[in-house]
Amino acid sequence: MIDNNDELVLIGNVKEDILDEIWLHEDCLKSNESDWNGLSTYRNNKIGIVKLNANLEYLRSGIVPGAYYMEFFDESTSWIYPNAGSDAILDENNNILITHGLKAEYQDDYLKEGSETFKNGTADYHLDAALVKISSDLTQILYSTVYGGSGDDAPGFMFVQDSIVTIIGTTGSTDLVVTPGADVPYPQYQTEKLFVVTLNTNSPVSVPDSPEKQYIYPNPASTYLELPEELVNRFSEFVITDLLGRSLVSHALQSNRIDISTLPTGTYNLALTNSTSRSSYLFVKTE
Repeated sequence: MIDNNDELVLIGNVKEDILDEIWLHEDCLKSNESDWNGLSTYRNNKIGIVKLNANLEYLRSGIVPGAYYMEFFDESTSWIYPNAGSDAILDENNNILITHGLKAEYQDDYLKEGSETFKNGTADYHLDAALVKISSDLTQILYSTVYGGSGDDAPGFMFVQDSIVTIIGTTGSTDLVVTPGADVPYPQYQTEKLFVVTLNTNSPVSVPDSPEKQYIYPNPASTYLELPEELVNRFSEFVITDLLGRSLVSHALQSNRIDISTLPTGTYNLALTNSTSRSSYLFVKTE
């Protein structure tokens, strides 16, 4: 990734057996000796971050301590989670946000800084979706949390706006913590269901009703999106695009309900515009 200062940010896994071969910046995050206990692939892979300038010269690097890892598996692994994934993104202050799968048995070692855990499942070996926010200078963990239930839940991708992070992933649980009125019936095969969770990484709680930004609902949705009256009064047009930026629907904004029934199942971006401003919202279309 390239940040606002034209610095290159490289993120990947670091294995214990190469620690002697890498140079970690003295004031950056470093793993603890206890982080490498056990033989699991998860414990032997830590998240490493390197920053280079525009001339590809070294600036700083560090290793995130605790049970943080990306989804890299040994060839000898007999099975892997079918919905495991990870994603990374930079916010407007160049802080680094990483979402990744986390086995429930390692949550006690997942360093949580000013965060709340939304996991409510009890199974020891299931996968949950984790989020960590690391300062731009790689010196501290600013925020972290875990979201999941009694089944396998894993992130697919995320986006960030004004420190509000939205993660979209797949769920194998039937007991996720959801906003009242936003949950939909789970299918027979739970891994076919998407989840969408919105988090304020400047505070320890989720923000379905943030006073600073109005939200569309329901989300996910099958037939329509409903907009708060404030958005209808503020904006005059809307455009729906796919994740490649291709425009699919474009109309004047005349009511608080937008018909999405003809869209195929998938993830889309809704942009509300007027002559001077624009506001975007990611949503999931279901059957």
